Amino acid sequence: MNKSVRKIKILKIIVITVFFLLLILGIYKLNDFEKSQLVYTVGRAFEKAEVTEVIKDNIQEDGNRYGNQEVMLYMKTGELKGQTI
Repeated sequence: MNKSVRKIKILKIIVITVFFLLLILGIYKLNDFEKSQLVYTVGRAFEKAEVTEVIKDNIQEDGNRYGNQEVMLYMKTGELKGQTI
């Protein structure tokens, strides 16, 4: 009787171990896909700037903003650092 209880415990451990290994393999395979680029950023540079003045606002009567907004920027980094554009 003692041997059969021991065999059942070992079998349970083996089944649980195999289950977790298959689960880990499945998660790995689900995450193994090629991520496409959402925004094409080749040739672009993103620099830090501070808005110093709003030239043309695009706020509407209903409080929403549509279209473009024109602003003056003080450049903090990049080629134009220190300039207001």
